[in-house]
Amino acid sequence: MPQNTIRLIANHAYRGKLAVAATIMILLRIWFVLLLPLPTLADTANPDTTPTVAQIHVNQNVAVTGDVIFTGLYDIPYATLPALTADQAFIIRLLDTDGVTELGSVVPYPYSGFKNGYNEGAFSFYFPAGNAIQWGTDYTIQIAENPAQFAVPETWNTSIKTSDYTTLTVHADNSADLASQVYSLGTVLQADYNQTLFDTSGNGQTLTETGEAYFRGAIIGLQNMAPVLFVIQASNTDTSSTVWTTAAFDNYMARFNDTWVGDAMSATGDQFGMSGNMAMGLFVIAPFCLFFLIFSGMKFRTTDPGLVASSVVLEMGAVMGWVPAALFATIFQFMGIYIAYLFFFSRG
Repeated sequence: MPQNTIRLIANHAYRGKLAVAATIMILLRIWFVLLLPLPTLADTANPDTTPTVAQIHVNQNVAVTGDVIFTGLYDIPYATLPALTADQAFIIRLLDTDGVTELGSVVPYPYSGFKNGYNEGAFSFYFPAGNAIQWGTDYTIQIAENPAQFAVPETWNTSIKTSDYTTLTVHADNSADLASQVYSLGTVLQADYNQTLFDTSGNGQTLTETGEAYFRGAIIGLQNMAPVLFVIQASNTDTSSTVWTTAAFDNYMARFNDTWVGDAMSATGDQFGMSGNMAMGLFVIAPFCLFFLIFSGMKFRTTDPGLVASSVVLEMGAVMGWVPAALFATIFQFMGIYIAYLFFFSRG
């Protein structure tokens, strides 16, 4: 058989295999498209019962003058949680009085410890200064299903009452009021989810590590608006210079002026050619100090305890006005020098 004929037959066979392979690929593609069910986003089940919003509260001037924050508790009930987290499936909106115009929107915070944002959770709408919020207006809070996740998305509305707005106007008062609102919301949540969200500290009720992790996500900027809820707080350092005066000491020295005590002090001082204040310091304060020094030396074989007790007596005498400012300052300077000696030069 001629060589060209063999090549022609081989080319036809190769092209036939390519055609068969292409046909198979097209048929498989059609089978996948037409016969296999494609996944859809709109397959999330509706909540078990009607979602609700409760404990709505509105504060103003919490971070800066003129700002507004709406806070509350939502409930999107599910016994069996959807595969999607709540922030993918639901939207919480603040609507104007017409019930249509959206003033703001947030999504539930999908904290894993709180069932990925389902069931009960906290929410907030924050509006900075210069906003168009009309104080005391009956706005609407709407829980809406995300149209991308539900075949027929539903909505549920809750009206804001005038009584939900605080009557407070001062920043510090609103900050404290917001902290109380967060504590109220957290008390409900920690009972529902068996979590410890608050701890008692020197500042009162402060957020635990879990509480911080949740509320920082649910209420953005909370630490700036209600710092009392946090153990570690940021504050501005006062770098202004202080002008020191003797005004307080002068008031102490004049404490008994125009009283019978002051007259008696002056009469005693006149007998010894000194002021009444100096006389009381000499006849009352000095003996007490000497007593503590002598007693300390005899009892403890050292005057250190006596010096500590004498410093307290001197302070009391200064407040009574019986130790002149210059003498008081001089004595305490010597005490400071003695302490430095004990720390740096004493070998005992």
